[in-house]
Amino acid sequence: MKKNSKALEYYIKSMLWLWQLPQMLIAYIILAYNKVFLKNRFVASGYYVVNNYLTDIKFYGYKSRKPNIYSGISLGKIHFIWIDIEHKDTVKVHNMIDEIHKHELMHTYQSMYLGPLYLIIALISVLSTSVWSHNRMEKFFTENFCKKYVDNAVIYCKYDNTNKK
Repeated sequence: MKKNSKALEYYIKSMLWLWQLPQMLIAYIILAYNKVFLKNRFVASGYYVVNNYLTDIKFYGYKSRKPNIYSGISLGKIHFIWIDIEHKDTVKVHNMIDEIHKHELMHTYQSMYLGPLYLIIALISVLSTSVWSHNRMEKFFTENFCKKYVDNAVIYCKYDNTNKK
């Protein structure tokens, strides 16, 4: 029985990988760009631990150019997060980082359900955040999905490296 469950797990992971392939390709392009052009703003990277289970969802944190900017984007199993690490209120910074991590993790679950269609939601989200205010963006249906489920999960980050300059 164990052999069949391993084969099924491999099959499911393979199908999920193919389902999310377009997102992952874009994520790897962004990652390559960031490694070349944003290497001096890299802060930390790691994996998510959800309900005591270490996931294979990777995040990369970068220092934002502008003060009071906290944002992120999820593409498949890769997250990019921009934060104002020089903000004076460290409690606010840590709370915002936790919220962003949880929020982006929920977008990852959305992308698992929607596959290539998630790119449409990601594009609408990116375009609308650059046009609309943050308060109006929170009313968008994909953002409501994330906000609704984010409080129920126990999530923390396992950092694999940090940039200590």
